[in-house]
Amino acid sequence: MRVSLRFEVFKRDRFTCVYYGRTPPNVLLEVDHVMPQAAGGTDEFANLITACMDCNRGKGSRMLEEGRSPAVTQQQIDDARERVEQAKAHLDLLADLELVVDMQADALLQRWCDTFNGNKTASGWECDVSFPNRRTLRYFLKHLPVSEVFEAVDITGSKFDYPRGEKPSRYFYGICHRKIREATGGGDPA
Repeated sequence: MRVSLRFEVFKRDRFTCVYYGRTPPNVLLEVDHVMPQAAGGTDEFANLITACMDCNRGKGSRMLEEGRSPAVTQQQIDDARERVEQAKAHLDLLADLELVVDMQADALLQRWCDTFNGNKTASGWECDVSFPNRRTLRYFLKHLPVSEVFEAVDITGSKFDYPRGEKPSRYFYGICHRKIREATGGGDPA
């Protein structure tokens, strides 16, 4: 049997023994003939299923007893495929959300520059006052509406006269943490 055909059968069956649902690395998978070759079965794709070595060798060249069905049904395989597709879609959504948070963080850093007479250069952001940490910005953006974080930048800018050498980023952090505590009823989100 061609190696590529064997792996097509494994892929179709999601690398799962159709008899008992076992998967690698706990078992070694083989291709089983539903209609054994000794009884005239062929290597056609429809006559092949994935079985662990124990199930395949235990069955040998006999037909399955009537009334016995694989422990893993086609519906279970279809459900597993659907779960995989949903998981992939969920991961894609999370990646898209991360991009949105990155874009929002860039917009906040630009607002910070506008507020404190800084600018963005080819090598990064430059300003006479310290910038909020990007990781902390991402935390705030995940726990507050973006408008609240922008408002915190504006409040910080109104409280600090440029350039006084103070650390407006610490004041900004305090505003955001207070907003989070208010939104969660007193405690920081996990």
